[in-house]
Amino acid sequence: MHVVTETSAELPTALAQLAAKDVGVIAVNGGDGTLHHTVTELMRSRPFERQPFVAPLRGGRTNVAALDFGAGRSPRRSVRALFDACRQGTLVARRVDRPMLRIEPAAGAAPLYGFFIGTGVVRRAIEYIHRVYPPGRARGVFGGGITAVSTLAQAAMGRRTEILVPDKHEFVIDGDAVEPAEYLLVIATSLNRFFLHIRPFWGRGPGPVRFTALEWDAAGLGRAGWRLATGRPGDATSRAPLRRDRGYLSRNADEVVVRHDCGFTIDGELFDCEGTVRIGASRDIPFLRG
Repeated sequence: MHVVTETSAELPTALAQLAAKDVGVIAVNGGDGTLHHTVTELMRSRPFERQPFVAPLRGGRTNVAALDFGAGRSPRRSVRALFDACRQGTLVARRVDRPMLRIEPAAGAAPLYGFFIGTGVVRRAIEYIHRVYPPGRARGVFGGGITAVSTLAQAAMGRRTEILVPDKHEFVIDGDAVEPAEYLLVIATSLNRFFLHIRPFWGRGPGPVRFTALEWDAAGLGRAGWRLATGRPGDATSRAPLRRDRGYLSRNADEVVVRHDCGFTIDGELFDCEGTVRIGASRDIPFLRG
């Protein structure tokens, strides 16, 4: 069976209908925002006696999570492959071991769930893409790629634009406080990579939250751009190593607390609230490759 939803407000009813039919696998035919709303609703209302498998399909403008999970290009073929796996009893071969981010956007607020969060510059960049590029896939990887490259280039030249404005942040990473500073980039994810194979994190350790922060006046940003995009920090002999004393921070953590006043985005959905955001992880929903 399938249920078509036009807005996130329709998700509770849609999921309740699927739960009433004892559905065990939900294929989400949408983008990252649709997936964020779906897993959040599954965790909040828990309409299923046991959480179903969730298989993200590449059916939206941006499909960062689905790509990271290994979903095929065609949603139709992915659904057919899932049906075949169900009939043949081989779903376990499509299992993807990936946690979600559990995000408390403010003290006492209900948690949100997703796979990527970014503050300040990242939020403004997505808002800019929505405003400048026409509706459709131009707002996806195409618009995101052009905006990311041009923003990084302007940052390397020390320019300020409507997107590039320093934002004050304070962090507490697994109980360790980081001295407040102005930051250019602040992101956290539970994924292994983003679109265009960008992988801007190089922290060590088993923590499920990959957290990266780049100070506004980070040294050698022009030369470090490639290292930042590929998560290769370099060593003592490198020309532009990504070191903490040069303004680059990347950690794998169990929990990150971020204090900010610049809004944030979760999987492309925009949030204007400011204050303290608590970022952890959850493995309460099992995932499949679409």
